Amino acid sequence: MLSKLFGFDSSKHNIKTEVMAGITTFLTMAYILAVNPSIFSNLADKGMDTNAVFTATALAAIIGTLAMAIYAKKPFGLAPGIIVENTSTFVTIGHMTQGTALLGVIGIIITSVLVIKNVPGSLLIGILATALIGIPMGVTNFSGVVDTPPSVAPLFCQFEFHNIFTIDMVVIVFTFLFIDMFDTMGTLVGVCTKAGMMQKDGRIPGLNKAFMADAIATMTGACLGASTTTTYVESAAGVAQGGRTGLTAFSTAMCFVVAMFFAPLFLSIPAAATTP
Repeated sequence: MLSKLFGFDSSKHNIKTEVMAGITTFLTMAYILAVNPSIFSNLADKGMDTNAVFTATALAAIIGTLAMAIYAKKPFGLAPGIIVENTSTFVTIGHMTQGTALLGVIGIIITSVLVIKNVPGSLLIGILATALIGIPMGVTNFSGVVDTPPSVAPLFCQFEFHNIFTIDMVVIVFTFLFIDMFDTMGTLVGVCTKAGMMQKDGRIPGLNKAFMADAIATMTGACLGASTTTTYVESAAGVAQGGRTGLTAFSTAMCFVVAMFFAPLFLSIPAAATTP
């Protein structure tokens, strides 16, 4: 069954290694569950429901990573990316309060130390630690740990069909097409090289299926209301732990399923804590 679903070969691969690799990949990617809602909270006045953004981000990651696991049978995680549409929403330091700015600096220092020490999941740990410090500073508004995932209804399939045949739409489609395509291509080539999946002639077996899984994730993410979903270069962390099959990606997807129920915790994290 594992062979048929994930391309797992018991003579080459180890279940425990694949699962631990998937968890490692999740730890390096999970920061997006805190960052995306934080970024899009600045667009709340334009109808972007922050709670729905969290659920859309998690669901897009789950569906995309499962497509990569079962269809492409590759050990790569996918999730909405922080690209053009996100970076334009950042609040500049000039609009931050002194406490918020200070917390951001503290977060950068903590995360930098963790990265230098090669701690797995440095970004996620740094963000959570910074958010914790922000509670007594009055920057973090803690609202709980576990609850039912918020509804994605406010964002689901909220298309503006009247803008399809416009110059703006053409520009947006081509911009995101090339960003996503080259981002995915670079990630797949880089991580496959690290994993030893590239053949001597430079070809990567099953590359077309990996691109198709990414395309499915991108379309699904758009329908859910998430930013452009892409293959994460952080997957290299799982590959470094020995992940080589779709079982690694499946394990990552299951971690995102569990994370959905920690919505209050992720949504309590302020923008200052995601600065790293």
